[in-house]
Amino acid sequence: MTSDAIPTDPVDEILPLKSLILYGFQHVLVMAASPITAVFLVAQTTGI
Repeated sequence: MTSDAIPTDPVDEILPLKSLILYGFQHVLVMAASPITAVFLVAQTTGI
């Protein structure tokens, strides 16, 4: 049996390198922004 017989779902396709880099950078920004935002929200709530 050949691998062509198995249909590929669009979710399983590999993105182009440009998109991978862009989405990776976006992921890093979100990971950095979440803890910083939490600190500001807690500080504002507690009145510090």
